[in-house]
Amino acid sequence: MDLTRIEKRYYGILVVLVFTYLVLRSIYVPFVYDEAATFFIYIRLNEWVPWFSYWDANNHLLNSALGVLFYQLFGKSEFVLRLPSLLSFLFYAIATIGISRFFSREVLRYSFVSVMVLMPGFLEFFALARGYGLSISFLTLSVWYALKYINGAQERSAFAALWLIIAATAANMSLLNSAIITLVLVSVIWFLRNGVDKLIVYLFLVIPGLIMLSFFGTYSMALKERNLLYYGPETELWSVTFKSFSLMMAGTDMIWMRTSIALAFIIALFVGAVFVFRNIVKYNFLKPLNYVYLVFAGNVAAIALMNLLLKVNLPEDRTGIYLFPMVVIVMFFLVNEIKGVTKRFYRSDIILTPVFAMVLPLFWMVNVSFTSVYKDNYFPRSFVDSIYSEWSKTGDEYPPLVGGTKGRDYPLAWESFVRDKSVTRIEKNGFPNQACDFVIIEPSLYKDFRGNYRLMDSTSVTGYCLMRRKVFLKRRSIAVVDCLESEGPDRGAYYNFNDFYVDTLRGKALELRWNVRVVVPGNGWGGRLVYELTDRNDSVIDYQSIQLERLSHKYRNGSPLKVSMLLPALPSDAYRLHCFFWNTDSIPLHLRSGRINLMLLKEME
Repeated sequence: MDLTRIEKRYYGILVVLVFTYLVLRSIYVPFVYDEAATFFIYIRLNEWVPWFSYWDANNHLLNSALGVLFYQLFGKSEFVLRLPSLLSFLFYAIATIGISRFFSREVLRYSFVSVMVLMPGFLEFFALARGYGLSISFLTLSVWYALKYINGAQERSAFAALWLIIAATAANMSLLNSAIITLVLVSVIWFLRNGVDKLIVYLFLVIPGLIMLSFFGTYSMALKERNLLYYGPETELWSVTFKSFSLMMAGTDMIWMRTSIALAFIIALFVGAVFVFRNIVKYNFLKPLNYVYLVFAGNVAAIALMNLLLKVNLPEDRTGIYLFPMVVIVMFFLVNEIKGVTKRFYRSDIILTPVFAMVLPLFWMVNVSFTSVYKDNYFPRSFVDSIYSEWSKTGDEYPPLVGGTKGRDYPLAWESFVRDKSVTRIEKNGFPNQACDFVIIEPSLYKDFRGNYRLMDSTSVTGYCLMRRKVFLKRRSIAVVDCLESEGPDRGAYYNFNDFYVDTLRGKALELRWNVRVVVPGNGWGGRLVYELTDRNDSVIDYQSIQLERLSHKYRNGSPLKVSMLLPALPSDAYRLHCFFWNTDSIPLHLRSGRINLMLLKEME
């Protein structure tokens, strides 16, 4: 179906406006925990290939690979690392407009394109350095090319449909089921069109695809064996899965939004089944509705079977985001199909109501400050500005101690890294405590800190408060230990410092101040500074490390690396404090010098 001139102008203006909004979000929204973790663990070190990198579901392979490329080409910034997802939106928009051409009525085409590019919670993933935006784009492109192949396009459309869904799976392993279903359906369409003709060409299509799907399947099982497929519930579909979908799409759990999403899924699944069954009975196999429905329903069936048989968790928020473009596509093709049975507008289009409801949150979710699905991770840059500004007044060459919980450590590490500042990190071990120079806390903890701390800043997004100690604790050096210089570059795993014996300091607040000079080859590595606190039986009672991949690149050429670690209250059974430099990747490095100053923290007299 050809588009009218007015349609083309409308789609062009709409896409430009939405893309501009996403560009602004890519620039101004601070990094969330998962983005910063992906950068430090996979992108900065260029260690993202499965089995040769850190095991975690956070590693969205295609995003990590493109992140490495863009980082090495253009440097470090949120915008640069989000560019792959941002640019993928343009391909998503092209695919969406292409799919709309299969609808017979203008009103369906306008509505479909508008819904697909204006779902706010869904839209946010195109401005994040994660794999979800990429996967949505490639999934939609795959559907478009498969529909073109059904409609009579040449075999290259079949190749495009398969390899685009493989790219989508590389960006988000949750699409593995979609890739398997696509391979099966494209194969069926191929033989319905060609019979046994072009068998050799078909083998060129299917064999590489099977190899890639086998790789992804093996990788997924390896993740499951390591208990890393941890998102979502096992059984609670309404109270957890659909609730999380509502939170993602609307920024809050509204019962009407949760109901709308559930209703859209039910209509697409069961009403769609009736029309697809009717088509198959009439031998109308090569119809667009049949294809999009079988991809959607096949995913739902696979989720249910994997949950029942393999105890794989049901999808939750972003792990099920790929279902949203599919349910919208199915719903619109369903209405397009019904149009051939009943001509009345209200009898067909009324079932699109729950889909249109997904666009309504646009009125309150539009912002260039935070991401709704990662709202709790919001880390205002103003907090970091305030910390550096206040601490610089002390003249201390070591960074401040900042207290907070997990979710704030990687964003703060990113802010320190991107500014090339002294290494400030979140002291989440033993938090909350009253020994940190600054704390980032929930409002519920405010009353516990207001005695020793004063409020510096807060954010209405999460309610988190940044507080500064009214009087910084006094540091007094009580012991110093050294580590001998290595003879030259070597692959030694551990460089040990002399031990501190701390049995006389039980209950005290201590700070370890590390001063290390290291020459490291290559672009990055995963070394750590570590302490182990043991009792008299040599049992480890506390362990903490600093991952050096989070730190500024400046330390790598032998410049002094000065960082701090907090022991807020030494346990009653503490005896020995063993510190060491851990060369986790066993690469040749030269430790030029190492010193640790053990500081006693106490109130000013």
